[in-house]
Amino acid sequence: MYGRRKDGTEFPVDISLSPLLFDGALHVLGAVRDSTVHRQLEEREHAAREAAEARLALFQLVLDELPTCVYFVQGEEARLVLANRAAVALWGSEWPSGQPMQDFLTAHHIRLFNTNGQALPPAAFATLRALHEGKTVFQHQEIIRHADGMSLPVLVNAVALVVLQDVTSLKEDEQLKDQFIWLVAHELRNPLAALKGFATMLLRHSKGDKGTVLASWQQEALTEIDLAANRLHWLTEDLLDVVRLQAGRLMLHRESIDLVNTIRHVIAQMEQSSDRHQLTFSTSLSHLQAQMDRGRIEQVLVNLLTNAIKYSPDGGLVEVTLQLVPEWQEARISIRDQGIGIPQAEQAQLFGRFVRASNSQPQGISGTGLGLYLCRELVSQHGGDIWFESTEGTGSTFFLRLPLSQSTTAPSVSPHTPSSEGDLSTL
Repeated sequence: MYGRRKDGTEFPVDISLSPLLFDGALHVLGAVRDSTVHRQLEEREHAAREAAEARLALFQLVLDELPTCVYFVQGEEARLVLANRAAVALWGSEWPSGQPMQDFLTAHHIRLFNTNGQALPPAAFATLRALHEGKTVFQHQEIIRHADGMSLPVLVNAVALVVLQDVTSLKEDEQLKDQFIWLVAHELRNPLAALKGFATMLLRHSKGDKGTVLASWQQEALTEIDLAANRLHWLTEDLLDVVRLQAGRLMLHRESIDLVNTIRHVIAQMEQSSDRHQLTFSTSLSHLQAQMDRGRIEQVLVNLLTNAIKYSPDGGLVEVTLQLVPEWQEARISIRDQGIGIPQAEQAQLFGRFVRASNSQPQGISGTGLGLYLCRELVSQHGGDIWFESTEGTGSTFFLRLPLSQSTTAPSVSPHTPSSEGDLSTL
């Protein structure tokens, strides 16, 4: 809808209305939000998307007029980005966009040979050599053999490209988004604090000797309000943390903590959230001192244990272990569940912002997709790593590596941690 200010100017607004029973009477809780910035961002994104699609379509037309086979691939597996018409004739089959090169060749029984008739291993393909080594391959002779036995001798020129893009406008949009998130989260804080405070006060008052006894539906409604206020509080805090991280304003307050006691404390809290899950803690250590931000480490552990419980809808065992690696002066923590697991194809993107596994939706599991992103960033701020192993339908195990001292080197990238580096493309 649109709102009109006192001076007559109009602005777009989002309005949400929720029913609320209070003292036996139906009330309505209304929230009005100025969505000017949000609308501007949507319009910019739509225009940018249309412009990009138009440029891509024009580029495809130009490539299709070339008599020579031309294709672009990216990533370690050489996934197809773009190919022209001549590529279909050369390969004898259409290579679907996004499919890895080796998968395409295998699916259509296409093989590559050298000039001596010997089958080439994938590492020797000119395309993959340029992609993995970052070097240009000139006039490389290969023989393409189709499934029907027909052979085509070809000369391959594979050029490794580093693509640089001016992202000034994207950065401006990102800043606008962060400002918008920051504003909304801050505006939610005060009404949420009031809602939480009144709900807690009424719940306590109803349980005292001199308090007013509430009907069962009233008690249930207050409890739901209290839980909803808690969920909204943690959501706003997560949003604020995201903005702080993006702006480089999230600071750690390191102190000497006992990691063993910290983990036990978090597990004791989480045990109250579910009666269908059994949480265990295994360690040979009586205590383990570390220089860390207690609140942030507890935040990481709570997020991971919440996920372990939430994504194990049938209940079961959640196992937490702690080990000391003396030679590296670091702690290793693992959290293993027996839940629904993570689909293989989605695992590389799981630590991104607002990313959630697709198999959580049929289970009715809610979430924002911010938890693992915050875990990765907070662990990285401590100089550590986070990664996982998961099999869909069997469960997941998340691992943490945390240096015990404050003076740490830059964190290394785990094999299971997705890299933010750009891909090389080949022509």
